Amino acid sequence: MSTSLATFDQDQVGQLEAIVSECNLTALETQGNFQRTFMLAEGMKRIRDLITPEMMQSIMALQGSGLGFLTDKDDKGGYPLETVKQITIEAALRGLNMVGNEVNIIAKRLYATKNGLQRLVREWPGLTNFCLSLGIPEPHQSNCLVEAFATWTLNGKAQSLERRGKEAIPVRRNKEMGDDAILGKAKRKMYAAVYEQLTGMNTDFPEGEVADALNVSSSPARIG
Repeated sequence: MSTSLATFDQDQVGQLEAIVSECNLTALETQGNFQRTFMLAEGMKRIRDLITPEMMQSIMALQGSGLGFLTDKDDKGGYPLETVKQITIEAALRGLNMVGNEVNIIAKRLYATKNGLQRLVREWPGLTNFCLSLGIPEPHQSNCLVEAFATWTLNGKAQSLERRGKEAIPVRRNKEMGDDAILGKAKRKMYAAVYEQLTGMNTDFPEGEVADALNVSSSPARIG
């Protein structure tokens, strides 16, 4: 099979991979406040400078495809190159890919999908035997509550996370939403919670999907 499609300078691609490895959010967590700020800023700048217009044209071709990434503007031609470039940089530094529907763009912002969060968890170094169990959605006012329990082994030690009782996962629902859709949202939220426990980072990970975005405004609040 011809490899003529992959014509990008491999030195540049290698530099991009090295910068992401050094400056991703998880790697920077051990740095001091100012050092983390400066390294992240420099990493973003270097990535922006290294990504060529030709590279961006390839990334733009992924827009609107489940094999690439979805947006809330797919029916209007999607987002412009500059917006997608900024999202691409953020995704890389968060450990997400612009393929496999790991990222959605909603209101010009990056949201990590269930696919992306699941991969981040399952590919965590030293993690094996991951198992996630969800309960039956229970109506609660205008939402549903879903109990969840996850177990895994990390470097040979058993670990777990549960969301039960008062800590059950709240999922916003509408009249058309069935149990499968509710459980999908709950699973996404649980993967996000597990990822935060693994990283030790108390961050509001931007998780959500285009299907949830019917009434999304430009607010940065979480979806789902």
